[in-house]
Amino acid sequence: RASVRQLPLASEVIQNARYELVRRLENYSINHLPLFQRVHQIILRDFVEIVKLQALSGKAIIRSENPVFDEPLALNMALDLFAERGYTALLDFHRMRYPHKVAEDGKMTLKERRVYEFHIEFERPQIRGKR
Repeated sequence: RASVRQLPLASEVIQNARYELVRRLENYSINHLPLFQRVHQIILRDFVEIVKLQALSGKAIIRSENPVFDEPLALNMALDLFAERGYTALLDFHRMRYPHKVAEDGKMTLKERRVYEFHIEFERPQIRGKR
């Protein structure tokens, strides 16, 4: 039997989310430091300039094929780093297959490429009294 009370209140989810974020960040820095540092450097090197270029819109879409993101923990780290700094970050990824080799019998070998698409949102500046 379904009960409305089984669905947690939004306020509880939000309060718990902040606590869990801090806990995860501590875990990354203690138990996964080399990967955490790599993700941090990738964000600084590849993402920050794009975010700055999109400052007036309050939104940036950043695509990355960096193989570090093939590791799910690295994706979580990136999303958590953005969240900790006040951004809203969403993730999508696409698998693209393309021909790699054609054998003598005509069979084609495909390779897969993963493209990770980060949607970063943040408060945009007020321009001429409009939002």
